[in-house]
Amino acid sequence: RVPKYDAYFPIWSRGHAKSGLARRIAIIEGVLSYAFQQPTYILYLSRSKDMALKHSKSVETLLQSAAIREWCPKLAQEQVNEQKRSKGWTAKFIYTKANTIYHFAGLEEGMAGGNLETNVERGVNDAMSDVRVVQFILDDIDGREDSPTISENRLKTLTNEVLPMGQDNSLVFFAQNLIKHNSTMYRIYNQHVQILT
Repeated sequence: RVPKYDAYFPIWSRGHAKSGLARRIAIIEGVLSYAFQQPTYILYLSRSKDMALKHSKSVETLLQSAAIREWCPKLAQEQVNEQKRSKGWTAKFIYTKANTIYHFAGLEEGMAGGNLETNVERGVNDAMSDVRVVQFILDDIDGREDSPTISENRLKTLTNEVLPMGQDNSLVFFAQNLIKHNSTMYRIYNQHVQILT
């Protein structure tokens, strides 16, 4: 048995566009949520903050593309408050006019809480303040050089702090190779731990 329901594990080798697809899935989530007038919060996680910021740059490039500007222009614009101040368009946090939020973080940072207000500490009281994560993109959270202790700590952070931030129907896209027997991806995929099943 493999993970099912709202989780997808593309077990593809290197060079087969797992990260490229993950970024586009995050964009499509924003487009669909805007089409149905639903605010959405997408958490994009990598193993380190630096890796997450690289993905952030790629997502921002996609958001600024001609296609998005034409078909969903509010997704390419930053959300502002009544005083016309930005609610956030940084390397770590993109809050769009379409009420879609992209939050980029490293698993090493640790995450806690559940909704936008507590996780991003914006303190804003708007349509997004009670929105929980609707989509998790887990992109390269395992490393080839990870010790068993590091892998165990990452698994604990993912299961105890990150995944509880979602709602009942949150989607999980896990873009990762099966690189080691003690890695997070391997242990979840092979059901050595009972999560996402």
